[in-house]
Parts: sequence; structure tokens; C-alpha cells
Amino acid sequence: MHCSFRPRRRVTPALAAAAALVGVVAHAAPAVAVPPPAPCPNDAVREQQGSTRLPDCRAYEQVSPVDKNGGTIAAGLTARAQPGAVAFWSTGAFAGAASNMSANYRAIRGEDGWVTSPLNPPTPGRNPVLMDQPYLVALSGDFSRALIATRYPVGPDDQGTGAGANAGYGDVLRTTGDGRFEWLTQPPTLPDTANKDADFGAATDDLGVVAFNSFKHLTVPFPKPDDATQQVYVRAGDTTRLVSVAPDGTLGPDDQPLPAGSPLPGGATVGSGANTSTSGSTVGGGSRNELSDDGSTVWFTSYRTTSNPQLYVRVDALGPDAETRRVSRSRVTGAAAGDGCTATVTFLAATADGSRAWFACPTRLTDDAASDGGVYVYDRDGDELRFIASTAGAGLLPSPIVADDAVDHLWFSSRTKLTDDAVAGGVNVYVLTGDDVRHVATVRDATLQPQMLALSPDGTRLAFESRGALDPRAGSHPQVYSLDFGAPEDGVVCVSCRPDGSDSEALADLHNAGLSAFVPPNRVPPSGAIDDDGRVFFTSADKLLPEDENGTADVYQYRDGELTLISSGKDPGGAVFAGASADGTDVFLITGERLAPQDTDNGVADIYTARVGGGFLAPTQPPVCGEDCQGPPPPGFLAPEPESGRFTGPGDLDDPVPPRAPTFAVGAIGKRQRAAWARRGRTTLVVRASHAGRVRATVGGRIGRRTVRVAAASRQLARGGRVRLTLRLSKRARAHLARHRALRVTVTVRHSRVRGAKRTTVTLRKPAPKTTKGGQR
Repeated sequence: MHCSFRPRRRVTPALAAAAALVGVVAHAAPAVAVPPPAPCPNDAVREQQGSTRLPDCRAYEQVSPVDKNGGTIAAGLTARAQPGAVAFWSTGAFAGAASNMSANYRAIRGEDGWVTSPLNPPTPGRNPVLMDQPYLVALSGDFSRALIATRYPVGPDDQGTGAGANAGYGDVLRTTGDGRFEWLTQPPTLPDTANKDADFGAATDDLGVVAFNSFKHLTVPFPKPDDATQQVYVRAGDTTRLVSVAPDGTLGPDDQPLPAGSPLPGGATVGSGANTSTSGSTVGGGSRNELSDDGSTVWFTSYRTTSNPQLYVRVDALGPDAETRRVSRSRVTGAAAGDGCTATVTFLAATADGSRAWFACPTRLTDDAASDGGVYVYDRDGDELRFIASTAGAGLLPSPIVADDAVDHLWFSSRTKLTDDAVAGGVNVYVLTGDDVRHVATVRDATLQPQMLALSPDGTRLAFESRGALDPRAGSHPQVYSLDFGAPEDGVVCVSCRPDGSDSEALADLHNAGLSAFVPPNRVPPSGAIDDDGRVFFTSADKLLPEDENGTADVYQYRDGELTLISSGKDPGGAVFAGASADGTDVFLITGERLAPQDTDNGVADIYTARVGGGFLAPTQPPVCGEDCQGPPPPGFLAPEPESGRFTGPGDLDDPVPPRAPTFAVGAIGKRQRAAWARRGRTTLVVRASHAGRVRATVGGRIGRRTVRVAAASRQLARGGRVRLTLRLSKRARAHLARHRALRVTVTVRHSRVRGAKRTTVTLRKPAPKTTKGGQR
């Protein structure tokens, strides 16, 4: 393992003050003797791969399938907080994908490897166009369900018509990953010819409750049929409810009270409109809890043509006593009932249970607030508003994290000196914990944006990209920095700067370090870039360590002042960071290099994980035997019967040479089994596979002048082993057998991770019914 340390610099008060102005305070531990590493339980696979230099007993595992149908992996979308699952995006369709568009996938780790499942809906109608691209906008915490936003027609009842590259209108679908999809933004009256968009807003962790924005009227009767604005809805189960209902007493454009239940004039959007199909609480981004974890509280912003946007909350949104409150109304003594925020209101975050929310408004809304407003916190249960801090000249960092119900960490920046150790006029980074504002650092870069930030799961640490040189070693190149609000004395730490103290010669970021082939479609940092211990994963195009030899982008880990190369540093095409689990067990990267022996697709980009204690040993070739030497016997299972019924196809398991790639074998369909199948109408097919994956069997039979499907079955294997598929003949096939007494069928079996199929053709014969002497059957 390569270890490099930065020398610790003594920070005097004068130096600290100067450093605060330029945002530079660099610390690292002094050099110490490094003991030899302890043996790893997976040393055999690490040696086989040549990955013994990786830290923490990590080894590479190929996550994406070898056969990608000519496609390449272009981006990692998100990693599950718990290890063993990741979502990614590819330019090709494979692994049983029902669509030929560039596709979204999820991969789950099994005992024998990773199993990939497609997430895109099918495209059975017209040819897709550019704007039909499906976006993976959310995944459930257990990765069992996904939300997809797309403009492609959902089905024959989706008849919105566009023109050219913008054909179709946006909708949100929910998939379980097994081919089933729910049209969440379906209007109550079909077909849908409204030619209006709907897009994703927020969802609960299990995706059971989903909030979205829609120009379509999704409830019947709609309170105001002539309303043409975007409104907010929530769907739970099979029920869709209007959320953006005007509070009682709201005045309409004619200054008359609106009827009860009316939609907000001018329209509305979930949160502040930041969570769309490409950002926000979507895959890769951090949730702001616009929707509470039980789905009962929804925060949204209105857009009125006669006044400024206001922040609202829908309380008990799923119940019969649902109520809308205007959160940003003025509580200043003597204020009129209609007074509120007179400029842009920005929803910042809410607690997971929906009991409190923070927002920014440059208007004095309470008696103790600054004249130019600032950050406020609203208490839902008490309907109370409190002023927190002024944000004059602020560049708010709208990526807050709620650690738990008791501790909230809201990061923001402001040029206002809110604490004694802040710098007036500087870009001060603060953390709001409860009602306490703490200064963390002052930086020079005022361009901190959500797509450049990552927060640790507990909200105590921030990693960010900066174009401004916050460390002398950065030179003119953007670099990655970290902050720890629990240790403000550490200041800003450049995690991607050269450890030898020399000037950087290339950029580093939390994305792709300039490799245009790997651009995440949601434009937010991959999840897991920084953990609770301050470990940071990033991509750098600079040579930070001697073993980095390819002169292009590579993936690094920074931990306690030490840099480690996670990718090989040898792929001429580079490697990029694609996400990590919350505990750092899995660190995902995309590369075209063969990092594991199982990867045989000749330089096509794959997604890998450098996994703690991971790796799968590749089978080794047996020694070459002479004439008097017998090789290892074939597996003693599923021996075929002498007659027809044996399956043939590539990659049989009963080869004497152990397979290098996934293989499977199918038990023969013997004479007795064929007779029982014809008599009972069903049979069981036994399949043994070497690896996890989905096993499918289809049966085609000639009935009349056509060959039609007469039976089908599929099962998912979590690991290698046996699986039984029950094949039941269709009603039409049974009728044909009863009439003609014979049916010739072809059985085709496929494994999702094996190219090609195995087939056998047999004849099912049903004996004629016995008759008595009197001719009775």
C-alpha cells in the first residue's frame, strides 16, 4: 500500500487570520513508520487480480455484465446506502431490457456475482427520439422499485403528440424491475390527449407515496376545470390527490375569496422546483424532505401572477382533514393578512418527519428578523415561525442533510459576518444546528453549487469542488476540498492536491475530471463521495501518486491525510468515480480496463466495485493430460435419457473444463415426462446454473398453420444452483392435444447472463380414451 503524508503546518493566530481570507488551512498527520499490512482473507483473489495494493483488503468485482450487446457503461447513478447494490446508465440495451433506448439498470450482488436488471419501460410503439430519454429519478431504499420520468408514450392511451425532437409529453412511471410498470401521472379520463407535462417532485423511501407536478388535471372532479397552470399532486396506492389547494380565505385575481378546495392561482411546484427529472432528491442527489417520510406532509411553493411566490405546507395530505397553510406569511406585529415574502422564497429543507422546515426569504417576516430577512424555521405542529440568521449577499448551499430527528445540519454560505470568527464580505460557510449558527470556514469561491457538493450521511462533513484556488498547490486547476464542522480549526483541506507539495497540473472533481465519455445525466455528484469519518472519493486527472501512470483521470481515496489510488492508474482511457455505499464497503468506478479475469469484452467500459473483502476467484484451467490421464469427471447431475429430449446449446455445465463464464444445463425431457405432460397439461423443467441470474423457458407449438407460444415460465436465481420451472400448456394447446392427440413443441431456455439459448424439440402424445364394447368411452 502506498502511503503519502503532508507535513503538518503550525498555524499561528496571524497565519490563521490570513488563511481565512484565502480559504487555506492545510493539516495532516506527521510521517510515521507504517507497519506491514496484515493478511487479508481474500488474498488469493487479490493476487489473482494484481490488486494487493488496494487498501482495506479491497478487491475488484465486475458489476455490469460481460455481454452488453455492444453498449458501454456511461455513468453511475447511485449506490445503495447499504453495500451490494448500485444503479447505472448505459448507451446500450442488454440483460433483457425491453427498450432499445440507452438504458438505466440496477445491479444486486449475489454470492456468485452481480445480477443486472433493466429499469426502463418497453418502447413498443413508435421509434424513440432524443427527448424520450428515460431518466431514473428515484430508487427505493432497498432498490426493489424505481421511478422513471420519460416522454415516450406509456401505452396506447397516452396519446399526447409533440413535434420533432420534443415528441411526447412528460410522465412518471413506477417499476418493480421485473417488467411491470405503473403510470403514476395517468389522468382519470382516457385516452390522454391533453398534451401536457408531468414531472417528479419527491417520494417516500419505499416509493409508496410520490409527489409530482403536473399541468394535467389528475383528479375528478377538478375544482377549477379552466385552470391551465402546473399544480402539485400526491399519489398513494391507487389514489391521486390534489396537494396545492389554496388555504381557506385565499383571494383570487378578482380579490374575491376562492371556493374551498380551489387550486392555487398561478400554479405550484414541489419544494422550490429544484427536484425535477435531473436533480434534487433524485438518484445521486440529497433529499430535502419535501415529502415527509410517511407521506403526510408536503412542502410546496406557489407561483402567482399578482404577487411573489409563497411557501406552503399541506398537512395530513393523505387524510380526510387535509389542510393547507401559508408558511411564508408575515408574523410582524400589525401586518395585513395577505402580507408575506415580497421576493423569491427558497425552500431549504425539512425534517424527515415533516415537523420543521427551513426556508430563505429576503423579507422581514417576524418582529426580530433583520430588515432584509434571511433564514427562517417553521414549526408545523405549533404553526410558529422563528428567525434564524441574516443572509444578506448569501450564496445558499441548497443541499442540506437531516441527520436524525434530534440533530439537524443545514449548511449555507453568506457574506454577512454572523459569528465573531467569520469574515465580513467573505464567502463564509456556516452550519445551522437547531437554532445555533456555527462558522466553519471562509472560502474565496462564491460559485458553490449543488452539483459540486457532497455531504456525509450524518451531515457533519462537506466535500466540494472549487474553481478558486483555496490551497496554493491547486494553481489554476479546480480541486476537491473538505470541511468538518466539528473541527473548524482544521479549515479547508485540499484532498486532491499533490501530497508532495508541488503544484497541480490537472483538475479534480467529484464527477469525471473532464472525461466527456462519462457524464452523469443527472449532473449531481455520485452518492457516497464523503462518509461520516471524512473519507473522500474523487476523480483526478493529475498524477497524485507514482503508481498513476496513464496520464488521464483516475479514482482516488483520501483518508486522514493519506491518498490511495483506487483505480489501476494504467487504463489509457481513464477511470471515473461512480459512487460508494455509505460505509465505504463498495467504491464503484467505471473503466474500460480488465480489472478482473471474468471481464472478457475487450476494452468496453464496465462498472466495477473495489469492495472490502470482495472479489470472486476465476476458475483456473486444469493441467493438460496425456493419453493415460483422465481429466476431472463431469458433474453427476441431469443425465439425459437415451431418447430425444436432451437440450443442446453453448456453454454446457457438464464440460470437463471448469467454465470461465456463466453457464447452465437443462434436464432432459424423457419419455415418461413427455407422456405425463401431455396427460396433465403441465411439467417441471429442472435447470442448473453456475451463476445468479434470471432463467426463462418458452415453449412454442404448431397449432394450425402457425407456431404460437403455448407455455412459459421464469425464475430468478440469487446464486448458482438448481431452479425448477413449471410449464403449463395453454388452453389452446390442451384443446389441440385433446382433438389431435399429438403436439410437437420446441422448448427454449435462456439465462440472462449467458449468450445464446438451449433448445429441444419433442412430441407430446395423448393416448385415445379407452372404449367399451358398446362403443362408450
